[in-house]
This record gives sequence, structure tokens and C-alpha cells, in this order.
Amino acid sequence: MTTDAPDSSTEKSSGGPKLVTHQFPIRKDLTVPVTLPVALTLVDAQRLAAFAMGLAFDDETDGGTR
Repeated sequence: MTTDAPDSSTEKSSGGPKLVTHQFPIRKDLTVPVTLPVALTLVDAQRLAAFAMGLAFDDETDGGTR
């Protein structure tokens, strides 16, 4: 579920965990929806952070573009 609203919204997938979509301001000019389980655990958050770190490029070497 995605939303243009600045706050969070929730939904329940069929038979799955309840999810919440957050609007994450990743940069001054860019906000992206991020859908996560309502009951996000610390282990989940750590895995997600490690995943995001693996996607990032070093701004100094490529201008911050992919």
C-alpha cells in the first residue's frame, strides 16, 4: 500500500502480518513510501539497515547517482 499522505497508514495483507506504510524523507527533495510490519523487531530493523547500506553508493566517487 502506498499513500501520498505525510503520515503513516496501515493495511493487513490477506492472511499475512499487519503492515504500515511510512513516508520516509530520504533527501530534502525526495520522499519515498516504505512498507514494514507493524510489529517490526530490532532484528528486522537491523537487517533492513544492513540491506540499505548495501544499496548505497559513495557520493564522493559517483556523484550520488546509481
